[in-house]
Amino acid sequence: MSEPPYNPYPSYNEQNVRLHKAFEAVVSANERAVNAMQKGLAGDYARLLRQLKSVVSAAHENYSISGKLSWAELQRYERIKKLEEQVDKAIKDNYSNIRKRVISDQKKVIEQTYDGSVQAVISAAELGIKPPGLTGARIQEILNKPWSGVSLAERMYLRQTYLGIQLKGSIRRGTLGEGETFSESMKNIKDYVTKDYAGTKRVAEDSAHQYQSDTTAEALKGLSEKEIELTKTWVTAGDDRVRPSHVDMDGQTVLASEQFEFVSGDNKGVKTEAPGISASDEDWGCRCWVVAGIRKKGEE
Repeated sequence: MSEPPYNPYPSYNEQNVRLHKAFEAVVSANERAVNAMQKGLAGDYARLLRQLKSVVSAAHENYSISGKLSWAELQRYERIKKLEEQVDKAIKDNYSNIRKRVISDQKKVIEQTYDGSVQAVISAAELGIKPPGLTGARIQEILNKPWSGVSLAERMYLRQTYLGIQLKGSIRRGTLGEGETFSESMKNIKDYVTKDYAGTKRVAEDSAHQYQSDTTAEALKGLSEKEIELTKTWVTAGDDRVRPSHVDMDGQTVLASEQFEFVSGDNKGVKTEAPGISASDEDWGCRCWVVAGIRKKGEE
């Protein structure tokens, strides 16, 4: 994690340092949640691969000639149709669990981001208010929000469909000509499943960051007191993987109700509530985050 950004509002310096640490803890908690999600996904994909292995093994056992499964044999008696239906069923059965895990764990990211952000501000600013809650309906709205025109649920269904196309295409290509052995079939299938697992992990990680940013911006709105106002500061991951345009955003501070504005790069002038949710090519892979701040009203 990076050092706390320069604080131009000395009236609440101690509270702002505490806020930075509190928001850093929220980010760390979300990273742990994503890591746990990805470990769970490893088990889900292992089960998918075992079921596919069983399906392909049965096809080879029943239809192979001289140790190879050929297109000529699969075309007979609609065998290829039955095999592809079994492949689709294996993917559907297992992707149901994969999709549920990704979406339900993102809900956890939203909840702990909101609760952690609100509690941190109320404690640091000593606000005499009851912590506002995030309704189930609002959580669902955040989950259903499209990124690049596609929601997380839709993205997962697209991944499921594409994996089916890849695996069935692999079987058809492999059985053309002289055909393929069981080990050759499984090597190709394992390669596609492994790539899909890596892609789903990335979707889960990027989505968690976007939900974290969106929920942080939501949490900071509406928290106010007569004598103070809340700010939010853009903080980068602080390493050499950060985009140059995001390096230039590091430390930019605005009111919690305002938007950040890119100051360089192809998207100069584009505004966003928080890192990773600008609806531009600045979003995917972004690891920047937001930290709240407190200042006296009118303090510039």
